Amino acid sequence: MFKYIKLFIFYFRLHIKSMILYRGDFLFALFSDVVWGMAGLLMMAGIFGNGSGIGSYTYEEVAFMYAYSLASLGIYYIFFRNVSNIPETYIYEGNLDRLMIRPINTYFQVILEKFFVDKGGDFIVGVVLMVIYGQQINMVWDMKAIAWCIALLFCSAVIYLEINSIYSVLSFWIEDRHGLTNGLDSFRIFVKYPIDMYHGM
Repeated sequence: MFKYIKLFIFYFRLHIKSMILYRGDFLFALFSDVVWGMAGLLMMAGIFGNGSGIGSYTYEEVAFMYAYSLASLGIYYIFFRNVSNIPETYIYEGNLDRLMIRPINTYFQVILEKFFVDKGGDFIVGVVLMVIYGQQINMVWDMKAIAWCIALLFCSAVIYLEINSIYSVLSFWIEDRHGLTNGLDSFRIFVKYPIDMYHGM
């Protein structure tokens, strides 16, 4: 277990060093991600109109859930996004064999191969909005609440990882990977809002 933690930290540090070499590209990608996250919030504000709620949820509560979703998705993107590349890069392009002959768990190697630190804009926007809207819905940010929040964010990121892993495994048998991708993208949008906001649920 400790060996894998050391490897994870080592590879992550290597990736950070490589990102520093292309600082301009990194900052531009990060800025684009922040703008995209804010655009989603503005769209939601337009849907809610003058700040009134939908059903039993106020605008601030839904905005907090949106922020939570962004932050957890940001963690997934930074550390585990490469799992989504298994169908294209490792199965259809035949790069999986290269990993299978190494003396490290193949699945773990896929995670280590690439980190998407430039996708951290979602995480930044999510955390900032969680603090802002958390105060508006009278959340008390004591140490216990912060610890729970961090734990739940990482658990949510792991759930994203497992869902994408299932999709990746299905690609061994299902050739139409684009149909699966569209379903996953719809799921990501769907989970940003309370389930009972949707008609018939």
